[in-house]
Amino acid sequence: MKKKITNIYAKVFFLFWLENPKFLEELNLFIETLKENEILQKILLYNTVSKTERKNVLTEILLKLLNEQIVIGFILYLNENKRLNFIFQIFEEIEKMIYLNKGFRKVYVEGTNDYLEERALEIFKSKIKKYYPEKLEIEYTKREEITAGYRARVEDFLLDLTLDTQLNKLLKRRKLT
Repeated sequence: MKKKITNIYAKVFFLFWLENPKFLEELNLFIETLKENEILQKILLYNTVSKTERKNVLTEILLKLLNEQIVIGFILYLNENKRLNFIFQIFEEIEKMIYLNKGFRKVYVEGTNDYLEERALEIFKSKIKKYYPEKLEIEYTKREEITAGYRARVEDFLLDLTLDTQLNKLLKRRKLT
């Protein structure tokens, strides 16, 4: 349900973006401000203050921070409909739609190294291109919890080449035989 809700709001904002790409910059400015301020998050995203106080704080911040009335109205609408706590997921969905519109597909790769090895990058690209022919934009993150190897995610598609996964598969096969 949450995914469906975020997708609907993202589609609406994507249509705004098609009209004026500056709208995304404004929304991003609000989101970055929200991410950087824990007190503001507590006020706007959690039930720590009354609905009226939350709306007043939000309105005051938006009017000082943003210029575009459509973006201000969009955020206020999310707040009024108790959807402001989905703002980060909505923004992520909007970014995906924009990448697709521009002919890109975002690939999130995780591994144990400080950087993504060229050989692993080529393996991921060749496998993912079978399902997603668009231009791929790779975002790499180092993860300590991965023993060895890499894992790539494109939307709901997961390509897991980690040692942990390979060992689990081997153990399952050995138990079945």
